[in-house]
Parts: sequence; C-alpha cells; structure tokens
Amino acid sequence: MEYVYPRLYAEHGDYMKINDVDKQAEQFKDVDFVDDLKFFMHNDPRFYRKVVYPVIAELKGKLKSGGKCNEMSFMSCIDKAIPVYCNKFKITQNPKVLFDPEEVQDLAVKMFHEEKHNIENGVYDGRDE
Repeated sequence: MEYVYPRLYAEHGDYMKINDVDKQAEQFKDVDFVDDLKFFMHNDPRFYRKVVYPVIAELKGKLKSGGKCNEMSFMSCIDKAIPVYCNKFKITQNPKVLFDPEEVQDLAVKMFHEEKHNIENGVYDGRDE
C-alpha cells in the first residue's frame, strides 16, 4: 500500500505503518518533519497532556505573574517529542539528520510565540479569541 498523505498522522486517526525501510526515504522526501513534529505534539492527546500542556501552564503562570519567560521554553517538549515521534511512526532515519538543530530551535521560538498569543487572548481561560 502506498501512502501519499504528507502527514504521518493518518487521516482516520490511525498511525501509518512503515514496513519498507528502503522506500521510507523516497516515500517521505516531501514531508516537512519539523512541521509534522509540531502537528504530532499538538494532536497526540497523551503527549500533549503529559508534555506540552504542562509547559503551556507554566508559561501562563509566568505571564500572569509578570515573570520572565524564555523563548526556548518548548525545547524540552521538542527534545522529548523527537524520539517518541520517530518511534511511533517507525522512522528509521537518524533523527539528527531529519531534524536540523536550527529548524528545531526556530520551532521552539514559534511555539513560544503562538502559545503566548493564545494565553494573552484567553484561549486557555475558556474564552474565544
């Protein structure tokens, strides 16, 4: 079976299984793994609840109290997400090759600013934006 869906998260809520290692690189040559990692982090309920949301809650607390916030707050989430993501989707390629360190840092900064915006606009307070 050939998968052409660009995200590794299957449309029907199941995870794709990759059985042919030789075809893997070709099959996912157009996948933006950093973007897909972000998608995974926000859409895997268990990972989000255990890893991402606690960082958001901490950031919210710091913002509400006027404390100092670090743009790299989400690096710990990303560092934890990479092996989980690769393991879950049976990605055999070296994560250090798939995830360029500069792009990963950019993702951490992007997530920080997105979540800061969400917090400032009451998204986590049960209010609409």
